[in-house]
Amino acid sequence: MREFGPEMEKEIQRLLHALLATAPSARSLLVTGPVGAEGTTTIAGRLAAALVRNGLGRIVLVDANLSAPGLHAMFDAPLVPGILNWSGEGELVARPIEHLDGLFLIPAGREREPLASAAKRRIFESLAKRVREDFDFAVWDAPAALAQPDVSLLANLTDGVIVVVESDRTKACNLQLLKEQFDRAGANLLGAVMNRSGRYMPRILRSGDAE
Repeated sequence: MREFGPEMEKEIQRLLHALLATAPSARSLLVTGPVGAEGTTTIAGRLAAALVRNGLGRIVLVDANLSAPGLHAMFDAPLVPGILNWSGEGELVARPIEHLDGLFLIPAGREREPLASAAKRRIFESLAKRVREDFDFAVWDAPAALAQPDVSLLANLTDGVIVVVESDRTKACNLQLLKEQFDRAGANLLGAVMNRSGRYMPRILRSGDAE
């Protein structure tokens, strides 16, 4: 796994402590962004590593960004088999990550043929149930929320959503659209992380006052 500087590691640690304080019962976290390229994979991966390093049990990273997966590359792991190669029943491959005892990765996999939406929903529902049974924490790396309808489904299968915002790039109107989308879905918005600035903003999506 790529190493990051001490400042980023410190900020990830602050994020973890804030999450544990504000949502102590959350054990399945979805990380997404409004339109893509906000750095969700980096945040998801570093957050999962921090959970392991803080001794919080068996942690699984789930690469739910099926069309543009990135966690396998971040951790130098195979892409297949993964979610797209799983029927929703039987053995599920969760690969242990070297040098981080207690961290596992479920990669996206590669589809042999396009999955129908009903089949994808069934697989995600089975997957959410399995990771709750087998792991202490799950961190899901999701695609862009405004571009992929799957994200609203995933938000309802997890305990809370963290939105990654890119400094000087993410538009406030997209944040508002995202908030409305998750409100309609009944998702639990835990807050937002401003990537590439070193700031954590736990209330920006709750207050509705972003401009």
